[in-house]
Amino acid sequence: MSENAEKPSDWGYPHLTRRSFLKTTTAIAGTVALGGGMTSFAGCSNTASRTMNNVEEAVKTVSCCWTCQYCQYNAVVRDGRIVKLEPKKEGSLRGSRMCLRGRSRFRALNNPNRIKYPLKRIGERGEDKWEQITWDEAIETIAEKWKKFRDEYGNRSIAYYWGSGNASALASGNFGGLMGRFANVMECTWLDYCTDMALGYGTSRALGAAASQNEAYDIKNADKVFMWGISYTDSWWQLWWPLAEAMEHGTQLYVIDPSLSTTASKADVWVSNKAGTDPIIILSVMNYLVEHKLYNHDFLLKHTTACVLVRKDNNMLLRMSDLGVAPEEGPTDPLTGKATVIDPPVVWDTATNEAVAHDKSSEPALSGDFVVNGIKVDTSFDRLTAELSKYPPEQAAKIAGISVEEIETLAVAQSNGNVYNIPGYASQAYANGGEFGHALAMLALLTGSLGRPGASVGATWWSFPTNGAFLAPTGTGVNAVPVLGMSTIMETGKLKGKEYPIKSLLVAAGNPICSSASTNDMLKWWNKIEFIVVIDIQFSDTARFADILLPATHALENEDIMVSSYYPYVGVTEKASEPVYETKSDADIARLFAEAMGFGKYFEKSDDDYLREIIDESPTAKKLGITVERIRKEKEICFDEKGIRFEGCVFPTETGKANIYLETVAPRIDWGQELDPEIGHVPTWFPPHEAWADSESSQKYPLILNSQRLRTRWHTGEFENEWMLEVSPEPTVKINPVDAEKRGIKDGDYVEVFNDRGHAVARAEYANDRHPGVLIYPKGWQMSQFKVGSWSELTSPYADPFAVNTSFMDVAVDVRPWIEGR
Repeated sequence: MSENAEKPSDWGYPHLTRRSFLKTTTAIAGTVALGGGMTSFAGCSNTASRTMNNVEEAVKTVSCCWTCQYCQYNAVVRDGRIVKLEPKKEGSLRGSRMCLRGRSRFRALNNPNRIKYPLKRIGERGEDKWEQITWDEAIETIAEKWKKFRDEYGNRSIAYYWGSGNASALASGNFGGLMGRFANVMECTWLDYCTDMALGYGTSRALGAAASQNEAYDIKNADKVFMWGISYTDSWWQLWWPLAEAMEHGTQLYVIDPSLSTTASKADVWVSNKAGTDPIIILSVMNYLVEHKLYNHDFLLKHTTACVLVRKDNNMLLRMSDLGVAPEEGPTDPLTGKATVIDPPVVWDTATNEAVAHDKSSEPALSGDFVVNGIKVDTSFDRLTAELSKYPPEQAAKIAGISVEEIETLAVAQSNGNVYNIPGYASQAYANGGEFGHALAMLALLTGSLGRPGASVGATWWSFPTNGAFLAPTGTGVNAVPVLGMSTIMETGKLKGKEYPIKSLLVAAGNPICSSASTNDMLKWWNKIEFIVVIDIQFSDTARFADILLPATHALENEDIMVSSYYPYVGVTEKASEPVYETKSDADIARLFAEAMGFGKYFEKSDDDYLREIIDESPTAKKLGITVERIRKEKEICFDEKGIRFEGCVFPTETGKANIYLETVAPRIDWGQELDPEIGHVPTWFPPHEAWADSESSQKYPLILNSQRLRTRWHTGEFENEWMLEVSPEPTVKINPVDAEKRGIKDGDYVEVFNDRGHAVARAEYANDRHPGVLIYPKGWQMSQFKVGSWSELTSPYADPFAVNTSFMDVAVDVRPWIEGR
């Protein structure tokens, strides 16, 4: 602790040490767990103030911002200072089971290392040499640079990166609310952060949109729950309560996970597969379902394009225009502003023995070879089953390191009853992550396990549909490029063969140097950018490599509306504390930028007016009678009472049905990468890029490096929280004793994990519940918290060209005892 740091007893809990606080909150959490029943989601009306021990306390309703945005709870304020966060006593499930992360997050407000003032770099990037400057000087410097770059190199020369630090209205989701509005007006380049994107991309191939789980407590209606590479008790423990209650009432749990996690230990069936093999297991399960005719025939005919015909000459769908029927002009596409073309795909009608439009047949053929107008065709279902035939259980079991009987057990269980398929972000963090998402969605379609209570596929996430027009007041927008493509773009100065200079970067609500792949490679292109501005509350890895550093307010210091959560709720987070030092909100910083750049007229409204524009003007809000004032009064409001994804099995696709065969496969982001035209029509299998015994990297580095989420932090947020550091004080790596003993590593030794990209030193922890050959590290540590290196140095910048997603788990390394100075 620095000399100027406040004493722990002065940090807001004068009668409890940090250790006794943790013991107390653990006991409280245990009591809640033991007594936990179903709690109503009704809005809560909290008292504005109360008196405790003759001390007046204000009570504010706040929503968590650890990016899970699950809990809404009370902030207790004395003399203008938050002294504790506590569960709401009544009315809200979201506040009844807050975690230790949530209880401790107010510690960041008075952290002595908080960024307090605007700073200008005076040393080299990363040296931590700063000079305090005024806000006027900071904004003037930034505007001068940006105007110069825009004049000389065009609007796209200014890049914008917004992370996942918030999901509120004014600091919205992955784009940034008012800051995102500024980026659109400026016509910036938007750096897509390429994290956890493969799952949604893969499922959208089949479903037309990213799959997402039904409302969390619908899980009680499931007969069986399959968890693929995810542990609620370790990573998403707010969602463990509904699952645990469902299990108490008979829901069976199947866990497919290489590690014996706490969740796996509670499962009825645990399948311990090789890392990165989830896609081939799912494909083999579908193979078994088809071979034994255990698929849902009626669902496929009614709700999917399984019967749609595919041309054998060009692998395109057979359409009515191929039968001589001219296409019709359809409604205008809101994204392109151009009229759509209606040219319906065709099925073979077995009643009339002829080809007709897909929606004109009552008895379409699910399978068969046909000739239509001289064109040879088969069905979309035939295309799927042809691919599935490559993965019989005997072959898949050997590849996945499991038994044939385990694949058969999974298949039979999937074939009947109400089934939940819940994917983890670990399974999609390999080069084949897009195929994992695609295969999982296809499995749900094959069995008909979605679109009704108790049947669901996808990770849980709900976002309130806000007024999209708010983000683009000038009708202009950003151009998206992947952060994984920046090395090439900065090296060549080109995008898709055309000149594309990027001269400045603005980072807000994110920490890309820590949370992106291959830090050392990233810093090579990062340092080619002439001018970098970072907005943050703490000296993160990214903040240390800025040229201008701007101090942001904490979420507890602003009023906002939380629009995303595990649940279909929109809720208020009240301002619980006044901003300290010279910090400003992201919204106010956006206003300063806009005024200095000559766009001030688009940012003149107050936060209150913008909240009303974002929420009240939403078509969904108008339909449901949801307003900012109502949210403030009721604290939280449900915007989907049923909470069923794809209800009625209606899908946002051309036909309104789910895609069994995808005609045109587009990448998630097109930045000129080379694409294989054979990939993506139906789900397929290919091994991980590095984390595979036959890969070139594994010949030199035989261990696989995986990450896991800590209960004490979420990604890299609030990494200096001293209460959480007491629980987990330093970087560690879990290693199977078999691997450790081969390398002369003892439990508790400091070890160096390394590959060609970099290294990291951490304390070794023996872990018999981990596969030999796999190391696992808790994520979120900053470079400054390591003795040497960092985890992000080791991760791979390789990405599947379709999913364009960081393969955080697809990493080959080795480990050795650490020798300082080696």
